[in-house]
This record gives sequence, structure tokens and C-alpha cells, in this order.
Amino acid sequence: RGEVIGINTQISTNSGVYNGIGFALPSSMIVSIYNQLMSSGKVERGFLGIVMRAMEPEMARVFEIPDGNGVLVEDLSDVDSPAAQAGLKSGDVIIAFDGEPVRSPRDLSRRVGSTSIGQSVDIKYIRDGKAGVARVKVGLRPPRPSGPTPSRPADEQKKENSSEGEFPLRKQGFGAKLEAPSAHVMSVLKLESSRGVVVADTEEGGFADELELATGDVIIRLNRIDVLNPDHFRTLLGDLKRGDPMVLEVIRPRRLGNTAGHVFLSSSVP
Repeated sequence: RGEVIGINTQISTNSGVYNGIGFALPSSMIVSIYNQLMSSGKVERGFLGIVMRAMEPEMARVFEIPDGNGVLVEDLSDVDSPAAQAGLKSGDVIIAFDGEPVRSPRDLSRRVGSTSIGQSVDIKYIRDGKAGVARVKVGLRPPRPSGPTPSRPADEQKKENSSEGEFPLRKQGFGAKLEAPSAHVMSVLKLESSRGVVVADTEEGGFADELELATGDVIIRLNRIDVLNPDHFRTLLGDLKRGDPMVLEVIRPRRLGNTAGHVFLSSSVP
């Protein structure tokens, strides 16, 4: 019927001309951009202020999401972000935005970006197995920061004594040396109490390494259970069986920006 479904933006081609793979913006996004340009001369995108993470099968089991859809709030950009002001927290799973189901981070990002700045919408989420609703006033997406992208801390040289045998999980152990957080670590990472375990070292190729744990990480929760100390973490690991989901909530030091941020690492017990 001659209807526009998208507008080409770029092409990947070896010939330098038309023969290749083209990429386009959907027409619905173009309409929104066009209307903003005509009315104000600039494009503004909605903003929640969250770090999103796609749901993985292990996370869906631990966070009690039967259909596996939704978006995990891995972290908040800052305490003044729209999501934080509305009461959302790290570990919440967003399952609906403005009355419509949320299936993926891309789905949520597209809807938030096309929402008018200052508009208030209801966000339905799951927290510790219970449903809740937050009324969020969508903010203006800030410009991207300049400079290099923050990355995980570089692993220090591995030590021979990784004490992996002290942490049961499989025959070769958890593959990490874990310690109680020191007063200095608690101060730098702004830990509320002396809980959690610090990853002092990981064994190359071990289970902790496969989970992408890094030196300096602080594990604060395992499968939604607060980790009190290394002995408690050992007990929680010992209770897991082969095939059980494992979701770790970790506070990780950052090189840029805030001093620390939340990340979630998941796997099934081998």
C-alpha cells in the first residue's frame, strides 16, 4: 500500500554500494522524532535512570517470574534519578510500563525514550516475590558522558593459594578466596553494615571466574538471601544442588563515576 515502515540509516557492505545489509529506524520512531523537531527543533528522550539487565533463566527462577519476561533493575544511575525518586531499587524486576507488559531491555528502553518528558506513568515490578507499583515521572535523558567506558577492575595476578576447597560447590570448589570486608572496604563502597564477602582472588578457569567475579567484588546476596560472612556464604553454597539456579548480587568498585555499583551474576549449579 506504499506505507513507510522505516527509514534507512546505514549499510554494511563490502562493495561500497547497495549490495549488503541495510539498517533502518522504524517509522513509529521517525514520526516521534519528526514531531519533536517540528515543534521544538530538538529531540528529547525519556529517562528512568536505571541500569537494565535482561532476565536470564536462573534469574527468572530466583526472582519468581513464571514467564521469564521483564527487566531486572541492576542498578540506579544516582539517588536523584526518576526511578530512585519513585522508590525503585536494585533487584526489582520491571514487568509492565504504563499498563503494557515489558519483555526485554530494548522493549523498555524504546517505550521510555518515546514517553513525553515530565509525564507520570505506572511501573509494575516484582520485589522479593511480591508485586508493586511505582508512579514514575519520566525525566530527560542526559547526554552521554565523554571519555572511556567504565570497565571491570583488572584482575590481579592469580595466587596459588585460592582456598577454593573451603567453599563447596563442585569437586574443584568455588574457585575463589573470600574474606570478610574490612573497615576500609565498607567505607569506600558505602556498605551499611559488616555483611557480605570480599573476593580477594579468583582461580583462573574456576567457577567464580566463569561467573565473571573480579578481585574487589563484594557478594552481598545469594538467591535473594543476605550473605552475612564467609562461613554463612559457605553454608548457602552447601545447600545448593546440581541444577539449582544461582544468582549473586554483587557490589563492584567503579573506576569512573560513582564509587560502586550493583551487578547481578547468574548460573546454574554444575
